[in-house]
Amino acid sequence: MMKRVLTVLQIYFISQFGCGTQEFRKNVLKRTSQGNHYGDIRANLEVAVEKVLEVSREPEPPADKLLYNNSDDEENVLESHYNEVLTHAVRKDLAMSIKELLQHGLMEVGQSSSLVPFVGCFTDRSKGPTKMMHAWDLVLKYYEMKHGQNYNKSPVRTLSQSFDLDIIGSKAVTAKQTLLSCVGSVIASHGPLKRSEDSHFKALICMALNERKLITWLRLILKTTSLIDFYYQPWSYVVKTKFEDTFQALEKLNMINFILPVDLAVRQFTSIKDAF
Repeated sequence: MMKRVLTVLQIYFISQFGCGTQEFRKNVLKRTSQGNHYGDIRANLEVAVEKVLEVSREPEPPADKLLYNNSDDEENVLESHYNEVLTHAVRKDLAMSIKELLQHGLMEVGQSSSLVPFVGCFTDRSKGPTKMMHAWDLVLKYYEMKHGQNYNKSPVRTLSQSFDLDIIGSKAVTAKQTLLSCVGSVIASHGPLKRSEDSHFKALICMALNERKLITWLRLILKTTSLIDFYYQPWSYVVKTKFEDTFQALEKLNMINFILPVDLAVRQFTSIKDAF
């Protein structure tokens, strides 16, 4: 109710005082359900899921087409073998479709739904164009809210990682802990090399599929009420649907045993570093 009142106030200020440029007025329209619907991007997800399913049914590349690197180490050769077509379908189609749905109705960077929406009338017009939050930004917000950095520095995390343990003491490692661990791993591998937000997000999606936790991890993030209330518009896909129909579509992928590379965006740089 409060968000609706603020939206009405925004429209009133614009009509009474004429504040805002034409671009600002367009942005106001985009922030309403009439100006921004998720139908097309939701359809794109269905297409992406079907493409991944179709590619996964194709036979694996023959042994003579393994992707060899410059190392004589057999273990490294085997690790470099993966289904390129499937990986491409996941990274370029599936991950980006999930990204678009998560970004539908996200706030601009530096803003949240707790701020008065007509603040744009009084902002400095000399500033450059605003940047919308990326899906990876949302993941980072969750990571911060759940104190992910502290967890990844804790002895429990170090022990479970060193020995690949699912149980520490008498307590099982939870889905939230594995999510925080994997987000921390992506930050550690991609951050220093200044990889893009898309690259970070694709790596996390690949990790989630490899771990068979894509739906579980997305639920953890999107069930965080404070996160959703703070960063999403009321007309967003996440708020309107709770992402439930997307979860149903993604369940079709549970039959696939994914073995996806998670370091494609940094592999070439790592190889160069190792060479020296």
